[in-house]
Amino acid sequence: KNIVNLEKSFLKNKSLSKENLLRLKQAGFSLDKTYGVPVFTQPGQEDFDPENATKSKISAALENEDFFNKVFELEMKYNSQLTIANRGMNMFAVAVKK
Repeated sequence: KNIVNLEKSFLKNKSLSKENLLRLKQAGFSLDKTYGVPVFTQPGQEDFDPENATKSKISAALENEDFFNKVFELEMKYNSQLTIANRGMNMFAVAVKK
């Protein structure tokens, strides 16, 4: 009962963005933090193959542990910055009811 359907309650154009989440204030919520996940790496078209028979260049590159760790470090360093969070394929937001 504490979960709010953002699409029905707050989003004018059904687009989830950092700016649109600010409308939560009107409903008595305080936006604590917003993260974009991932913000720098995006899956390639091949990664949506339902058979998993193909793999994109980025997915293949991320199998290299050193490369993965460098990308992960960048993602974690920047994915909560206001101007970067919107770039994420997914957004995770934490809002607290006042």
